Amino acid sequence: MSGGQCGEHLVSVKGGRCWEDPVPVKRRRLETGGRRPWASRGRDQEELLTPGPCSDLLEAGVLAFDTTDRRPRMMAQLQFRDAFWCRDFTAHTGYEVLLQRLLDGRKMCKDVEELLRQRAQAEERYGKELVQIARKAGGQTEINSLRTSFDSLKQQTENVGSAHIQLALALREELRSLEEFRERQKEQRKKYEAVMDRVQKSKLSLYKKTMESKKAYDQKCRDADDAEQAFERVSANGHQKQVEKAFQLQEFDRLTILRNALWVHCNQLSMQCVKDDELYEEVRLTLEGCDVDSDINGFIQAKSTGREPPAPVPYQNYYDREVTPLIGSPSVQPSCASTETLTSTPERNELVYAAIDVQATQGNLDASAQDYRALYDYTAQNPDELDISAGDILVVILEGEDGWWTVERNGQRGFVPGSYLEKL
Repeated sequence: MSGGQCGEHLVSVKGGRCWEDPVPVKRRRLETGGRRPWASRGRDQEELLTPGPCSDLLEAGVLAFDTTDRRPRMMAQLQFRDAFWCRDFTAHTGYEVLLQRLLDGRKMCKDVEELLRQRAQAEERYGKELVQIARKAGGQTEINSLRTSFDSLKQQTENVGSAHIQLALALREELRSLEEFRERQKEQRKKYEAVMDRVQKSKLSLYKKTMESKKAYDQKCRDADDAEQAFERVSANGHQKQVEKAFQLQEFDRLTILRNALWVHCNQLSMQCVKDDELYEEVRLTLEGCDVDSDINGFIQAKSTGREPPAPVPYQNYYDREVTPLIGSPSVQPSCASTETLTSTPERNELVYAAIDVQATQGNLDASAQDYRALYDYTAQNPDELDISAGDILVVILEGEDGWWTVERNGQRGFVPGSYLEKL
């Protein structure tokens, strides 16, 4: 039966005709405490209704509705027990459809479990790789605020990796719950399947006997009546409805659990995104305090090698090489004899390019030479290089622009890296 309102009167459908209640709807609602009057009216009350003007529409198959507010009724909840019958008595198509639906639902559970399992593995791998990247990032050569910012980035990256590892654990816990739920439904379904198998076999057997009895109806009417009575006693209708109701409950539980599981999964991912953004925000805050000029000044103050450029190389006369073979060495002290030799050169050579004051040149080299301490050990790679050990005191003769300095130690000269030395 379906019902509605036509103007100010209650309309109902029975037997393909439209009936109108002469009592106004508003008054009947007051009498029934505000409830819909046709919701509680019984069969006898329906017989008292009179035909109304909407019978043509209702006979045409139009569903009844309330014309005062013109709101369609909410569709009633469908039931498995009402939708899976079969005209063939021996067929079990409806039951097989329901059973296949449960099997498909079990497969869907496994698919969701596989998704969660793979996602958990991916989250765990991603988290471990982030932690490994953060721990191997290095950055020990940087100083000051940029070093602090980079350390913060490494720490927050490791925190993000740990968070993804925790997410993987949560996904595995959810996976375990789904597996337990699926196994519980499997056990329940197996019980109902066993019952239905017995009932269906019994039904088919009794149906076969009934058909055989009908063939001999004229001779064995009593046997046919007994078979029909036995058939009615053991009819599977009641059992089938109970099984269908139980299957519907299982399907309802499965859909509810999967919906909630997917909802929780999406919430976990959303919360993880928020957590990732919060962790990276810490890195951004440290980067806001990063001052490039301050870092450059700090590097210059910590690693400065000197503010004075090296002294120019003094001019040396070509013909004075034999007279002053070690000119510029701190161990060679000029003498009066050297001066006399230079002055007597014009007598032995007709051409003299220039005369150089050995004592003055030696003084200039001594003034530019400075004592340095070796900070690290260095092994010579070429013949013109000098072996040094950490702590050696060296005299720097010339600071080369290419980073290789000419030094002297115990009368030996050679090239060493300038960055290995520290000024005393």
